[in-house]
Amino acid sequence: MSLLEQSELFKILDEELITPVYQPIIALASGEVFGYESLSRGPAGLLANPETMFRIAAQSGVLSKLDYLCRKKGIEHAATLPDDKFLFLNVDPRILYDKDFHQGTTKAFLKSSSISSQKIIFEITEKTMIEDYAVFRAILKHYRDQGYSLALDDVGSGYSGLTLLTKIAPQFMKIDIELIRGIQHDKIKQAIVKSLLEISKVTSMKLIAEGIETEDELAWLVQMGIDYGQGYFLGRPSPQLQEIAAPIKSFIRENAPVRNSAHNNIFLSTPIGTIAEKKHIFPSSALGQEILDYLRQSQEETDIILVDEGFRRESSARMGF
Repeated sequence: MSLLEQSELFKILDEELITPVYQPIIALASGEVFGYESLSRGPAGLLANPETMFRIAAQSGVLSKLDYLCRKKGIEHAATLPDDKFLFLNVDPRILYDKDFHQGTTKAFLKSSSISSQKIIFEITEKTMIEDYAVFRAILKHYRDQGYSLALDDVGSGYSGLTLLTKIAPQFMKIDIELIRGIQHDKIKQAIVKSLLEISKVTSMKLIAEGIETEDELAWLVQMGIDYGQGYFLGRPSPQLQEIAAPIKSFIRENAPVRNSAHNNIFLSTPIGTIAEKKHIFPSSALGQEILDYLRQSQEETDIILVDEGFRRESSARMGF
């Protein structure tokens, strides 16, 4: 850190020279905007790069002041946020320990901008080591109780991120950009993202794929059923809360898997006998050897249905070879 960098930082703080920009997060089933991530930009010069600006702030002991200013600007300029959209605010874990962060400043900003706390999602990234997870979870519970939601950033970038995932159970997981880049050609990346998708289903968390930069990446993610997407291909950060381009919205809808509504329409207009799958039925008195012989002959996984006096038993055995 140089004296010039520190002087530039103090000028940014004193004169509030932060410009918020917003990048859309898109629902990959409909192509509609789900929410916006608020990002902060400093003035051109030594601290134009946000990562450099936050690094100098941490070294200068004014990280909480910079975070305060970024949150203030991000919320103020998002006053036109539609009621059905969400605002993602980045939070460094170190800030959560700062007593000034707990004084209701975010709630005051929201009130002045007429934005509900239920529309705010704190985006946590583990750039620093969290030493006491019990205290950290207690702090996060404090914000959950006020209606805020949590998103864990950079999931899949390393062991620490996965550890944090198990500790805080956020409502959203943001898949690291390195896993998304070129995913349509990389079997290992695909396997990791599919595993995260399974985790999301078990835990009811929602997945957000970051860094989507090509049509092929988007197509793979849409077809896999990833919940949301973010990246330059979908929309670049902008001072305004922008909608997604019509051609991209159409592309998403055309590539999205058949949804339940379409499936239901087919179901309602199809004879049930055509849809129903014929199963072999055994009386409850059948010997195990008889069932085993049948399974070996069929050579496929199937349900074994047991019937007592014409009525199906409550449970059925599933076996496969």
